[in-house]
Amino acid sequence: MPTGRQYFSAYFDLNIGKFSDSPGSSGLPSLFRFIFTIAVLAGLVYLGMLALVTFVTPEPHEIVQTLPASRLNK
Repeated sequence: MPTGRQYFSAYFDLNIGKFSDSPGSSGLPSLFRFIFTIAVLAGLVYLGMLALVTFVTPEPHEIVQTLPASRLNK
């Protein structure tokens, strides 16, 4: 049974398991892989923040903090 990585590799015609600087490799150049990885990670962070904004509603509450009299008379 093929794994998800094998399906992805076959679909995009990538040699994921090999380094791109090895002779005869047809994988993506390392700079493009790096930029793609950073873009995917940034997208995941953005989606996580969007999910927090959408699904978590802040609950407003009153904050009471007593001040010592010495700080008021300065």
